[in-house]
Amino acid sequence: MSTPSSSASRCSTTRTRSRRRSARHSRRSTGAASCGRTPTAGASWGRASRSGLPSMEASPWAAQPAPRRSWHRVGSIRGSGWTPAARCRSSCCGSPLARYRERSICSMPRARGRPPSTGERCRAAAALRGPRRGWRSCVAAGARSRAACSAVAPISPRGPTPVRRGCHSPDRRAARSESPRRRSVLGACVALLEDAMRRWIALSIAALSLTFILSRVPGRAPPRPELGRAARVAVPGDQPTPSPGQRRWDPGLDRTYALDFTTRLAGATQPIDVRVQGDWQTTVVDDADRHATLRLQLGRAQVSSPDGPAPAAMLDEMGRPWFVELDRKGRIAAAWFDPVVGRPSRDLLKTLAAYLQYCSPGNDCHGTEQDATGMYEADYESARGDDVTRSKSHYVSIVTARGPAPPADVGGPDVQTSRGRFELDPDGWPVRTTMEETLRVSVAGTRQTFSATVQLHAERTGAGWRSDLVGTFEAARAGMRRYAPLAEVPDARSTAENLDRQELGGADYQQLMGELAAARDPHAEVAVQRRLRALFALEPDDARRAATMLRDATLPIAARKTVIAALAAAGTPEAQRALVDSLAGPSTTELRQQTLASLGMVATPSADTVAALQAISDAPAEPGDQHTVLLAIGSMARHLGHSDDDPVMWLIERLRGAASSQDVVICLRALGNTADPRALPAFRDALQSSDIEVRAAAVSALRLIDDPAADALIGGVLLGDRDDGVRAEAVFAASFRSLDRVLPSLAAALERDPASRVRLGIVQLLGHRRGDSPSCDALLGWAQQHDGDAAVRDAASSALRV
Repeated sequence: MSTPSSSASRCSTTRTRSRRRSARHSRRSTGAASCGRTPTAGASWGRASRSGLPSMEASPWAAQPAPRRSWHRVGSIRGSGWTPAARCRSSCCGSPLARYRERSICSMPRARGRPPSTGERCRAAAALRGPRRGWRSCVAAGARSRAACSAVAPISPRGPTPVRRGCHSPDRRAARSESPRRRSVLGACVALLEDAMRRWIALSIAALSLTFILSRVPGRAPPRPELGRAARVAVPGDQPTPSPGQRRWDPGLDRTYALDFTTRLAGATQPIDVRVQGDWQTTVVDDADRHATLRLQLGRAQVSSPDGPAPAAMLDEMGRPWFVELDRKGRIAAAWFDPVVGRPSRDLLKTLAAYLQYCSPGNDCHGTEQDATGMYEADYESARGDDVTRSKSHYVSIVTARGPAPPADVGGPDVQTSRGRFELDPDGWPVRTTMEETLRVSVAGTRQTFSATVQLHAERTGAGWRSDLVGTFEAARAGMRRYAPLAEVPDARSTAENLDRQELGGADYQQLMGELAAARDPHAEVAVQRRLRALFALEPDDARRAATMLRDATLPIAARKTVIAALAAAGTPEAQRALVDSLAGPSTTELRQQTLASLGMVATPSADTVAALQAISDAPAEPGDQHTVLLAIGSMARHLGHSDDDPVMWLIERLRGAASSQDVVICLRALGNTADPRALPAFRDALQSSDIEVRAAAVSALRLIDDPAADALIGGVLLGDRDDGVRAEAVFAASFRSLDRVLPSLAAALERDPASRVRLGIVQLLGHRRGDSPSCDALLGWAQQHDGDAAVRDAASSALRV
């Protein structure tokens, strides 16, 4: 029988370690004697493996640690002869447990009636000792082949455990055999998991079967397809109904609503109500990658206002189909209109669509939305999937002629109240929509404030499928115009006309003249004046009638002043002609002066009006008319461009031909109203005049000219002119300038100017402009402490206390 040492000789590492261990054990002569047994001569022991694999056989002793005096420490003396029985006894000496193991292994031949095979002995040793020592027992038993020793360990899920370097030692990192208790707990867990899996599979099959049965029930609607699928025509009943609140975008889906929309604009003399009614038809015509396209149409449209029903042309425009693009959340991204649809019709339709838009449930709906005015912040609440509430928190930006602007910069609108409710069907489309909203709007540049109240009600009257409308957007797209964002840049003229009509409130010329005659206090006259201005701006014929009325001597002067102010504020060419014509007839000096001054304040003067005033200046009806006419022409020149009949050059020529210092002063003041830098040489020459009034008029005329040279001239006069009156006029001119440019001259004059009126004017200027520069407080503090005039010191103290 070959010894294990012959198998160990296959691995040089094993032989080396066996020699070392044999040497150690040779020094220990207590090996077999410790058990009372002596190894038989001729038996040979080889080195065992240091690792093992989990055993496939269960044993109640598999988890118990092996005795420390294992077989390879009993007598691993190279060349000694051991019988198989001696090997079995020597491997199990010690405790009762060891004797039990000895009986279990060594008595196997008697139990079977034949000697146990090597594989049987190895399996029995692995069951009792564990895979590590069982493997060593297998080697000690004389098993040289890999197949015999592999019987000790099972095949792992990754395959048989490899043996390193050809030796009979499996990888020591393999898992150890498990105890019976651990194996029993593991088995119970596996059983529970298997039972749960069987139940889950059964329930899944039942649910799938139920879904399949329900999908075959007639009348069930298909689910909402995801945005991004190719457009298709959905057939009712081909797919299950989606969960409540989920919105369907199937091309061909059609919904019709009975729409009633009312808005009231209050704040003018008479509230203005606009009402829109009709059949609002909504059809999904496309389901693209990033948006869905709806076809909208207002059938049987009815629009009414205080002026009566809308014109037939406008109703025809509003009845034309148009399209909107919705993003993945259901919000409007853009609108498409036929080019023949006018601006009022577009704005009204976009307003209706904006009020009817809503964010589909299941999305993050809090964010910005848009309407025909601008962008606003929207808040959503959903108590359940089929009931959605939307409210406007505030407007973020408003579209203006100069671009988007904060609402505070353009007078609103400010959201007072806003609440919209959408009751949805299982397809996620509204069954009923209600909206109530109140906005407050201020007219820029005035103190007028309007409130707009909106009410909307839409009740569904029809639901179906219009496969014939699918693809209509792509067919009509080339001939349509896209509006994104919804809010268009306002047309200044159109906006002004709308505001004028709102101000007028439907009144006519005779009604307003009656109200003017009945007015008994200034507040009533001002209210009538605003409405007359709106009337003259809208109705040129009424402006011409006013010229005749101004020449009526029986009309009170206060009433005629009100009409003059209304004509000048309207500023239309017809209104300007009416004012000029009123100067041709007999009139009082007071009315003539007001008429000429009012013409100078017209925002858009016409060339005919300027020419008429130039003619009056050449031949004034009264001596005081010339001064007022020249000042009016200077103010008009500020609003006119350069031309052959340029009023600025006309005034410069008039200055050169002035016959008296009084005419020079009038021309200088008129040139100052032009604010034109081309007049700077004339002002520089006038500052060299020996006439105090001419120098004072010249430095005062520099106040409006936006040029650094004007600042230098003002500073030079403030520090160098001989007359304190001229220097005081320089302080007046400096009050219109940028403070940083004139502050050094003001500081020097405050310290050394001998005239207290000049220093007092500087202190008052610094007190009014304290916020423009931090140096103002320092200069005021210096004047409070060091100025020699008590009035100046008191003024500085008062300015610092404010």
